[in-house]
Amino acid sequence: ENGKKVQLLMKEEAPKEYQLIDDIATSGIGEADIIGVKNNLRNKTAELGGDLVVVDTIEMHSEDGRTWYTGNGRAYTRIKI
Repeated sequence: ENGKKVQLLMKEEAPKEYQLIDDIATSGIGEADIIGVKNNLRNKTAELGGDLVVVDTIEMHSEDGRTWYTGNGRAYTRIKI
């Protein structure tokens, strides 16, 4: 639920008023679709106290007739100026 409040950017640099918290990645066997990857990264960002995620990569994997996706990104928090 908290992940819904996290802003998402694709392959961009975060605006200067944001500070990097940590690099994040989807875990386990991955997600069934790209939307699941984005939601997973948003939720991880929210868990870290962030409010912006920059998605760097989303990759499709196939094996034994199964397809799944993994993603990597960066979690940020807005700096109080």
